[in-house]
Amino acid sequence: SCNRGSQQRFRKCDNPSPQNDGTPCSGFSLQFAECNTFPCPIPGKWSEWGSWSECPTTCGLGSYKSRTRKCDNPLPQHNGSTCPGPSTDTSLCHLVPCPVHGDWSEWTDWSECPKSCGGALHFRTRLCDNPRPDHGGRDCAGNHRQ
Repeated sequence: SCNRGSQQRFRKCDNPSPQNDGTPCSGFSLQFAECNTFPCPIPGKWSEWGSWSECPTTCGLGSYKSRTRKCDNPLPQHNGSTCPGPSTDTSLCHLVPCPVHGDWSEWTDWSECPKSCGGALHFRTRLCDNPRPDHGGRDCAGNHRQ
């Protein structure tokens, strides 16, 4: 047990009782003593969660934010138990993928000349697939054919 308490004990003057003007018993018939003078254990309790940290990126999967709390409301004292559970909480920041901007693949070989003389046009092409634009990313700039 803990916290301050008191005990008392009582004794009678009857072993043997004074007789024929005999001397009464000496000392007090009632005695008090303090007991359990050590403090009670105080278990720790959590304070409120702090604010969430900033997300390190504005998009993408796999980045986390966190928040913390302290076991100080009150602090554990006199062999009181510590707070149960973690002091840190984490959560995914974003569930949206980042935009992917398109870029050109290599040019194809030039096409065959349709005529052997007198001038003619031939061409080559490229695709906007290295990578393809995705998640709101920009298309490739420039022409796909020359």
